[in-house]
Amino acid sequence: MGTSTSSAQLARKLAKFAGDMPNLNKQTTGFAALKMKEAVLKEGRRDTGDLRLSKWGKRGLRINAGYDVQGTTNATALLRARPQGPWKVLEYGTQTAGGYLIGLGRTGLSRSDSGRARVNRNRAYRRANQKYLKGQGYAHPVRAPIVHPGVKPRNTWSRGVRRGQPEAVKVFRTSYVRALGSQFGP
Repeated sequence: MGTSTSSAQLARKLAKFAGDMPNLNKQTTGFAALKMKEAVLKEGRRDTGDLRLSKWGKRGLRINAGYDVQGTTNATALLRARPQGPWKVLEYGTQTAGGYLIGLGRTGLSRSDSGRARVNRNRAYRRANQKYLKGQGYAHPVRAPIVHPGVKPRNTWSRGVRRGQPEAVKVFRTSYVRALGSQFGP
């Protein structure tokens, strides 16, 4: 298209570019969200090996991410962890001050107006239903409850977002430079 020879020709080019902007915004936002998703999944693969938490369920729980692009003129993309629970464990961990108990039976003490009687019934129930835990590396079963120290936070999602931002910015730049070049370039 090159250099405009008149103001009318420049006005036509600007009008065409302005008409193409909503679709360009939505398309570019989708490509940038894809780059962010790829970066987050790459970090997830680094922490899990195969994007599967092998100790969750029978075949392990697969983790993934997705995004939804909304709007055209001011397009936005929302990157979502799917499912959220395992991603939260990878991001924040499960560490508490003293760890958490495994094999308690019924957990938590529910208090009612009857006070101590309810607490004692719950305690008796838990004692009667204590389990024996057996796992790899145990020479013999261990009487529950045992204290699990928890999982350390790995900040998987945060690292992925941080590493994906430069790629997303690069996608925006190249897309807009290409669109401007096609309208106003030589």
